[in-house]
Amino acid sequence: MLDAFRAQSMRLAMAVAAQPGFHFTDLTPTEVVSKTLQFLKFKPMNERHAIWPNLPWPLVRLGGIRVLSDPAQIGPLLAPDDAKAYRDHRHLPWLRHLAVGVTDAWCYVVWKRTRLKGITGAVIIALSDAELFLRYRMALGSYLLVHHGLLYTHVESRLLPRLPALSIELLGYRSKVFRSDTLTAADMSNLYSELVALDL
Repeated sequence: MLDAFRAQSMRLAMAVAAQPGFHFTDLTPTEVVSKTLQFLKFKPMNERHAIWPNLPWPLVRLGGIRVLSDPAQIGPLLAPDDAKAYRDHRHLPWLRHLAVGVTDAWCYVVWKRTRLKGITGAVIIALSDAELFLRYRMALGSYLLVHHGLLYTHVESRLLPRLPALSIELLGYRSKVFRSDTLTAADMSNLYSELVALDL
């Protein structure tokens, strides 16, 4: 910004953020930016992350739960909005996509490989239905362990309605911020953001 207009920058930011009908997020703020945005009535999201072990689960087939990663199979199974999100993000090579569930009850999951203290696991970037995700998490964990050698699943606590059994919460992550008159932090998706557009 040119020095001649710098004095108006805060007024401009306030006008932009105050527009009705819009929802704003900053999912990768620095500490200084986060504090500045909170001055503009942005709210911090829960910075905790849940993590649990991926375990072999022999009852997957008995329960009829399937985990599908074939691009030709995923799209047709998803609800229209989820199918659009899949089409919009499937070209990004660092993201993995799958559908987990049973007939007429599928959860779309976006994930990527991650490392924590030298141990490889899966970090969940987005999920279409938190309740279904928790219902199918044992089947998903077994798939990630057996097919990808990933020892744990890692997901932002704000995306879950509750912590599942065998999970612990990790602290110390930088708080994301958002501003909305009608949505909550749990409604703020990581899709269509810098978190997926870049391999962060």
